[in-house]
Amino acid sequence: MHAESRPVQRSATICSSGGEELIVESGTTRLYPMNAISTLLLFTTALATAPPQETVVVKDIPFQLDGDKGMGTLHVLINNDEDPVRFIKENRCVAGFWYFIKDRGKESTTHWTGLLRYETFNTCPKPTYEIITIRKQDQLKKLPAATRTTIEEVLFKGKGTYNVLLRETGQVNEYDLIGYSSDTVKNFFKLNQHLKYNAPP
Repeated sequence: MHAESRPVQRSATICSSGGEELIVESGTTRLYPMNAISTLLLFTTALATAPPQETVVVKDIPFQLDGDKGMGTLHVLINNDEDPVRFIKENRCVAGFWYFIKDRGKESTTHWTGLLRYETFNTCPKPTYEIITIRKQDQLKKLPAATRTTIEEVLFKGKGTYNVLLRETGQVNEYDLIGYSSDTVKNFFKLNQHLKYNAPP
């Protein structure tokens, strides 16, 4: 299939002319035969009916605790076919104590806001921002409903503090929740060097 293209100034809708369809897409006019339009429509329909993305699961990995206290367990929110250690290493992360208690936490339709203390980063040390936000989207949103509800009850319903692993989103003080633990994550990345950031190729 060959499409003839030429620049235009603005987008327009589909129109027909002599058995061919004229489509203007993102500043380019494309002239397609009618059978090509049918193929495009079928492809679009297939995309619309494709199954949703794979549900995120919780995978556990061991980590070294502070103060020669042995090993703890980190619960990582990850796709079923992904390796949790590699996943952490390929993301810019921070571990710390999450405070969502009375007068120190609030909730909006898109974020939870609270305090993060005793932070350690898997990249270079950064300025400490105690007040941060955690998005309600991404990994947490993809969990099975029952698992998501349990995690939200523990971390975001004003019941005290918890140990979390967060991923940077690129926005200042904004993170995604990608892990949590009932064990202390104090000095997490200092003690667990194998989880330091290693940019993917």
